[in-house]
Amino acid sequence: MPFKRNRINLTKIESRPSKRKAWEYRSTSMLRVLGSYPVTR
Repeated sequence: MPFKRNRINLTKIESRPSKRKAWEYRSTSMLRVLGSYPVTR
């Protein structure tokens, strides 16, 4: 449960519809991490 452990709120997750066809959604083929936070304990 990494989301709960890191107190990440998942109550609002949004999907982005495709502009090409109704009821079609796009998936990500590439992901770029722009930053991160150090682990504090």
